[in-house]
Amino acid sequence: MATIWSEDMSEPLDLVKQRSTDDPMERTFIDPMLKNLVGSTITNGEILKDLDNKLGMFFIFNDLSIRKSGNYRIKFSLMCIEMMISVKLTLQTKVLASVFSKVVSVYPAKNFPGVVESSPLSVCFAKQGVKIHVRKENMIPK
Repeated sequence: MATIWSEDMSEPLDLVKQRSTDDPMERTFIDPMLKNLVGSTITNGEILKDLDNKLGMFFIFNDLSIRKSGNYRIKFSLMCIEMMISVKLTLQTKVLASVFSKVVSVYPAKNFPGVVESSPLSVCFAKQGVKIHVRKENMIPK
């Protein structure tokens, strides 16, 4: 599971205020909140080969987006989900481990520095059939 946090990892920033209008007639007393991290925030593990051709389990979040510009960290949590069947069906979750990403910088459109080159690991996974966005010049045949 992926969640978004402040750069110093002190607070979750999952919700942001929707841009409010300057028109007092259109303002409400309660500012609507939106999810800051959008896309598939939960994924299953996939067994793939890494850059050294070794099998491993990888959790690929290939369509995450962040609404508000700024510097963040993404917290990735590995969870165990158990289904309990008794009188009623319930799901029980337990966090097994968590890790924070390096700082992620999100730019407003006018300041966007451009697309970075695809990482060798991303290219490696794409060649194994993972639907992940990679730059075409990185996709040299096997």
